[in-house]
Amino acid sequence: MKRTIRGKYTLLIAGVMGAMILILCLMNSLYLERYYISEKTKDMASTYNAVSTILRESSLEDEDTMYRLHRLFESSSISALVRVVGSPAAYIFGYEDRLIEQMGAVVYGQESEPPELMEQAEQYVVYRWHDAKLQSSYILLFGFLEGNSYCFLRSSLPGIKESAMISTRFTWMIGLVVILVSVLLVSQVSGRISGPITRLAQIADRMAHLDFSARYEGQREDEIGLLGASMNYMSEELERKISDLRSANLQLQRDIDEK
Repeated sequence: MKRTIRGKYTLLIAGVMGAMILILCLMNSLYLERYYISEKTKDMASTYNAVSTILRESSLEDEDTMYRLHRLFESSSISALVRVVGSPAAYIFGYEDRLIEQMGAVVYGQESEPPELMEQAEQYVVYRWHDAKLQSSYILLFGFLEGNSYCFLRSSLPGIKESAMISTRFTWMIGLVVILVSVLLVSQVSGRISGPITRLAQIADRMAHLDFSARYEGQREDEIGLLGASMNYMSEELERKISDLRSANLQLQRDIDEK
């Protein structure tokens, strides 16, 4: 069975789109968790640098400093404990007792399950840690600040694998819609290409049987239109040449009959 240009292009586009969506889903499954954690680690380091800048410019005892820290942590959804050693001055964003408990578990090793080191800089360290009590995972940062102070930052990690599965399912749903729309569009576009080619093939077949009455009547100005115009010209020329040849043959036959 012959495959038409329309069918070939439709299958090609559907295959390419399906392969791209499959690759995207595999990338989601394999690398989404790593990428998310990497971005979270960068976000924690950026927040630490912002806290360091704020405390370098002002003190925890200033009310304006409290407002600036509150806006920072509220916008980033990061729980925090900022404290000056040997001083009652402190800032807490989140549940204080749980923050202190988690800081002790990670910083002082008061937990049987050791945290996973994600990044280590001169003034701070970043860990990934699973809280067995809450059955939740976190990105934690502990760092020292200027003025004999320190900060402990915590950001919860959602169920990355579950999020990746949801993302993969959503990608497949959107991908199937995109494939369907693409196939319909390609089918329409390729139909506009293959239709005139089919008519030109029919005209060529009639010309092969010495029927020069068929003409290409399309108004296209592209290569197909140029081909159609050329076939019309060739048909007219062949019809004229064959007509002249027939007239010459007829005259020759008359001359032979006379002789």
